Amino acid sequence: ESLDFPIGCEVLWKLQDESFQRGVVALAWLNMTQTISLVYEVEPLSGESKQMKCASELAFDTHCPVYIKSSPTDNNPLVEGEVLLSRTDGKKTLYTILVKTEGNEFQLKHDVPSDLVGFRKITNKNTSSSRRVTDVSEPNNQDLHSEQKPRPKTNSAKEAQPKRVNSPEKEVNGHCDMSISTSNSTISTRDSGRMSTPRGRSGNRNGTIWDGRSIDIELPKWLVSDNAVKDHLRYHLTGSPRGRKTIFAQIYGKTNCTLKMPSHDTNVIRIETTPGKFAIESLRKAKIELENIFLDYLNHDGCIGRLFYDFASSCQYLHPQRGRTCVYQRNPWQPNEMGYMTVVEVPYSHDDNKSHTFHLLSKKSRTLSRVRSVGCTINIVDKRGRVKTNWVACKPYVWVWGHKPGDVDDAVQILNDANREHMKTCGCHLPR
Repeated sequence: ESLDFPIGCEVLWKLQDESFQRGVVALAWLNMTQTISLVYEVEPLSGESKQMKCASELAFDTHCPVYIKSSPTDNNPLVEGEVLLSRTDGKKTLYTILVKTEGNEFQLKHDVPSDLVGFRKITNKNTSSSRRVTDVSEPNNQDLHSEQKPRPKTNSAKEAQPKRVNSPEKEVNGHCDMSISTSNSTISTRDSGRMSTPRGRSGNRNGTIWDGRSIDIELPKWLVSDNAVKDHLRYHLTGSPRGRKTIFAQIYGKTNCTLKMPSHDTNVIRIETTPGKFAIESLRKAKIELENIFLDYLNHDGCIGRLFYDFASSCQYLHPQRGRTCVYQRNPWQPNEMGYMTVVEVPYSHDDNKSHTFHLLSKKSRTLSRVRSVGCTINIVDKRGRVKTNWVACKPYVWVWGHKPGDVDDAVQILNDANREHMKTCGCHLPR
């Protein structure tokens, strides 16, 4: 009972990027070779051979029942909930935990450190809430009543270990969407309108739910600014020069997802997969592969910061973690790093036909140091700066990066204030 990850607990590892793995704890024992430590034997859900992991390498998987403690040394449950998302800041694991408050309302506890989170044993699965939130990393949301995974095989010697705890039956109320607000971290089961860009039975005002089959990635207008650019991009993605596989076919081979551009008149790339246990994971991997293709297509031009922000903003279902102005996404300049990003427009003068960024960098304004003081960094992207863009339709911008949504929102406010003060004296304007 004292194991951090009991037998049967569903876990994640390799959280440094979006190619994490999931599995189930099958065994645990003490390693006495050097320093005494617990070793966990986990069975990957991918069917690969068992792996040995220490506790610091593991994290609770989505929907795992947990409780939040008041301090690392206090094992008394303070708040009960379940894991919605797991991430790492490079040093420790941080959880977003769904906590039921009263009635049909829930609260999201963001960035709860792992030393304040413990596994919560459920003795009666019917005591759990019947209203659940669909999550970006949840692989089992294709059915209204999912079957539980079979219990790992054990012998008589293993029976002395803590028993596997079956997670509660995952249910979705088919007539009421979950509305998530990151500003007040409250989830209400009111009708929430269109929640994201998934296709199929997507969340909308008639109360239907997404069927876990496909998503649409919207191509920003600046990327496909005219028909010639759009045609070139379409041929790049769907053409097969010299009989080689198309890029879409290559992505299918890696992810089992079909990609298509449904209409010449729409700026959309549709990603489809077979509904099933790993549908969300497959869609997410296909989206990552598509982003990597665009990094090469654009030759890592400075516009990739705006592109990654636009992609994540257009696909809320795969990117539900958001602040007032930012979204959780990969860093395009360091694709294995995850954090919160946003884009701030730069003032522009028609008189000299140039973007104005000096007021953001000057020591007198202290804008850059103030942004750093809230834990954020920026890239100023224009046609003559250190981070250059040669993509004609991509207007100069400030790319803002941080590890907490509140920090990025604060940085945006600092930049907006600096732009506003500059425009008062300069007469330049933000692009329309």
